[in-house]
Amino acid sequence: IVLSGACGWIGRSFIKSLIDIYGLDIVKNMELYGTSARQLKLTTGVILNINNLQDISTNGEIDLYVPLAFQTQDKLNDMTKFEYIKKNTELIDLHARIIKEHYIKRAVFFSSGIVSLTPSDVERSESYWIYKELKMLEEKVFFEEFAKQSTNVAACRLFSVSGSEMQNPKKYALGDFLVRGLSNKGIILNSQKRIYRRYVDIENVCEALIKETSDTSSTLIESTGTKVTLLELARQVCQIFDLDSGLLDQIDDSHSEQDHYYSTNMGMEKLFAKHVIHPLNLDQQIRKTAAGLFESGFINKVCYRDTKVCLGWAQLN
Repeated sequence: IVLSGACGWIGRSFIKSLIDIYGLDIVKNMELYGTSARQLKLTTGVILNINNLQDISTNGEIDLYVPLAFQTQDKLNDMTKFEYIKKNTELIDLHARIIKEHYIKRAVFFSSGIVSLTPSDVERSESYWIYKELKMLEEKVFFEEFAKQSTNVAACRLFSVSGSEMQNPKKYALGDFLVRGLSNKGIILNSQKRIYRRYVDIENVCEALIKETSDTSSTLIESTGTKVTLLELARQVCQIFDLDSGLLDQIDDSHSEQDHYYSTNMGMEKLFAKHVIHPLNLDQQIRKTAAGLFESGFINKVCYRDTKVCLGWAQLN
């Protein structure tokens, strides 16, 4: 098993899903790559060795290839447009070279939900549309190269997900609500317009895609899940953890829907049914994400009202 981008949220979650399906011994059969050589610790306590992506092997057959390394759109703030496009194009080329130089039996990769959308669906900055063009290019290159190898490939365009291995939580609505709420800083919504999202546990998605590669040549789905407004999500976080929701109760989001960053495609639900996967409900997703943020140190336990309850969250997975 060869996986790049192992240190990111999706990479960590994918490794956890592999361990859940195949057992801890599967780690012996993994080659994990990131931007630098280092050790990685999952929230479950498993410690993994990460190799530098530039040293990726070109020898042998690969049973499962998972090319996740990619510069997300927020990185464009730290680079020029030229540098950002060049970096991601080089990553796509690197992954394509690995595909060409190996016999690869199965593959899984993740694209972005933004690929399915247009400016009429959502209001986004230019960086999102640059990111979209690059992810579209990646999809095209990967599917073409995997088809030449007759690789069984499963891919998913991700919208909103939850999960215990969340990194940089302030970048995500759910992560920001949990970090602020459980640090007694108060949850803040930046808009009073009704904004919908659909949440699914990322490990549920990973499990479905891994199993799908065993008997299907090519699959592309979009993540869906439990539909909720951001205000409803914030209120549920407050309710679950007994936080003061007074300010949220004063917010009126009854205006027309502003943002359509979610999918209505039923492909994911059909995949879950096919592989007998019972997805976590929103309450379970929130608790599991909070447990992971606690284990990763993004939430300080002294901010909780009940330390015993807090420590118990870490056992939810």
